[in-house]
Amino acid sequence: GLALLLSGILVSVLRLVRDYRKGVPGARLKARMIAMFVSLAIVPIMLVYLYSMYFLNKGIDSYFNTDVEQGLSDALTLSRGALDLRTRDEMDAMSLMVERARGWEEREYVRNIQRLRRALRADELTIYGPNGRIIATSADDNLSIMPAPPPDDVLRQARSGVPRVTLEPTSDGGLVAHVVRRLDDASPGVQPTIAHATFNVPPRLNRLARSVQEASEEYDALVFLREPLKDSFKLTLTLVLLVSLLIALWGVFFFARRIVAPIQD
Repeated sequence: GLALLLSGILVSVLRLVRDYRKGVPGARLKARMIAMFVSLAIVPIMLVYLYSMYFLNKGIDSYFNTDVEQGLSDALTLSRGALDLRTRDEMDAMSLMVERARGWEEREYVRNIQRLRRALRADELTIYGPNGRIIATSADDNLSIMPAPPPDDVLRQARSGVPRVTLEPTSDGGLVAHVVRRLDDASPGVQPTIAHATFNVPPRLNRLARSVQEASEEYDALVFLREPLKDSFKLTLTLVLLVSLLIALWGVFFFARRIVAPIQD
């Protein structure tokens, strides 16, 4: 469209220059009228263009307010802190269970596993002996036949005496906290007994944390795309105003020719 308009205007300019040089009647009047109308068209269009550019720069920058960014960052920190506090409570509960079960034999874990899980308010509790052998397991879901073991690196850390708490997403969009820690002090060359408990994060806390996380990610994406967004708007505005200007110029030549035609005749 721009190419066609430029071609039409270029042809009209060349025709006007030719008539002006040849002294065609009405050519000077046509040139003056075109100059006057072009000035009247360009001035308001340029004012609108400059103001729009200023508005775009200031308007888009105002959307990315530092207070909003700080608020989202604080909300994200608060949601993570709530999850950390939840996992810390679960770790404390596991510590109490370890103190209670210290020195137990395997048959005592088998006999008391259900009671321990309920005391922990865990969804699943599994006791692992040497070489990863399952001593006892209890789950809130009776359909769970075989518990999923924790990763090898987590087991290694737990056997060395370093407890681990991890958060993992579930298939239904929830979060599950895994707490793994050692239950006893094993003899040299013998692997210690390990307890692995899973806790479902409350749906409301999970939903709020995920909502804050998604909002923060969307805001970060918008901040990252701020300059390309401004460039895109500027380019669109420039094209629209350029088309408007060229249409106005082509209209000036068309109507000037129509007005001067009777004088030329």
